[in-house]
Amino acid sequence: MSDAAAVDKLVARGYQDELAQYARDFNAILAADTGTGKTLISALVIRWCMAMEAVKRTELTVDTKKVSVFLVPQVPLVEQQRLFLEENSSLKIRGYTGSMGVDGWNRSAWIHEFMEADVLVMTAQIFLNILNHAHWKMSQVAVVVFDEVHNCKGSSPQAQIMKNHYHTIPRG
Repeated sequence: MSDAAAVDKLVARGYQDELAQYARDFNAILAADTGTGKTLISALVIRWCMAMEAVKRTELTVDTKKVSVFLVPQVPLVEQQRLFLEENSSLKIRGYTGSMGVDGWNRSAWIHEFMEADVLVMTAQIFLNILNHAHWKMSQVAVVVFDEVHNCKGSSPQAQIMKNHYHTIPRG
């Protein structure tokens, strides 16, 4: 399938386009019923953010590269969301689970993965570990999607990402 054909598969309803536009302009939490297309909206936002990053970037280095991160609460959702994004986008999508041995990866391994991908799908715990070990920085992330954001509470990995790392993103 050509890149253009893959991108064209994302056909949104009017309300999905409106919500994607809002999410591009503001930090947004989208609460909607099952089957309303929240993942499609996320894919539209990711596609737009990565297009904007490509326009801004004059060279691709470890310091200038930004990625989109799609965080899920459970391992089975990594493959599900990775497949959806891959089937509906020309972006380079990669998925990561603990069974891949990622807990033992060093900074060089993670930098390689980030440089090779546009979108990384993983559990929030894996991303929290990456940030805690300084393998990547929040300032090098174009957009973070929290799938099932209602899990972002207490001492959950999602909440720790927001409490301990989100504030490090430069404003503007």
